[in-house]
Amino acid sequence: MRRSDKQITDPAELESLLSSSEICHLSMVDDGKPYVVPMNFGYADGALYFHSAPEGRKIDILGKNPDVCFSIIVRNILIKGEKACSWTAKYSSVTGTGKAEVINVRKEKEKGMSILMSQYSDKEFDFSEVDLTGVVVIRVVIEEITGKSSDAGKELEGARGNLGKRSRTCVEGACVERESWKYTQSSRTISHVKRSRVFEI
Repeated sequence: MRRSDKQITDPAELESLLSSSEICHLSMVDDGKPYVVPMNFGYADGALYFHSAPEGRKIDILGKNPDVCFSIIVRNILIKGEKACSWTAKYSSVTGTGKAEVINVRKEKEKGMSILMSQYSDKEFDFSEVDLTGVVVIRVVIEEITGKSSDAGKELEGARGNLGKRSRTCVEGACVERESWKYTQSSRTISHVKRSRVFEI
């Protein structure tokens, strides 16, 4: 990475960002041409989990070429300036590559769907046979990963209202509402991961 001062090297921070993001852009290669899809996802144990209809362009592409790359952005805040070239953004992002596998086995699909839902809720869900029949789960085992940050976390520190389990911070005309929760995987436990929602005021 050219800007090594912005590079995120701490594995725990990379996992925290993956666990707190809500949208992942999944990129594939379709007969030599790039194809990218923004998707909901879940993260656990070094892998990303997506769900999809059993048929479609994504499934056709991955059947021919399982190599993918992915990108997420967390805490993106626009910083305005007086001149065009003085505008900037405070953000944290993660990009990486991996191999995708389409899962059709019921038990593995249920596990993947549970991981996906845990990205957005701490509630436990049950999945019926009907629920699982209409979907497949795509598991992407991460092979390479890198992170980059423009001090988004520091910009969001400061006056923080007490909203129970949620907190709200406003910086440069944008508010971030956060929720603290616990994320556990086999190798480590990450406590108080921040899930953020950015909106204009």
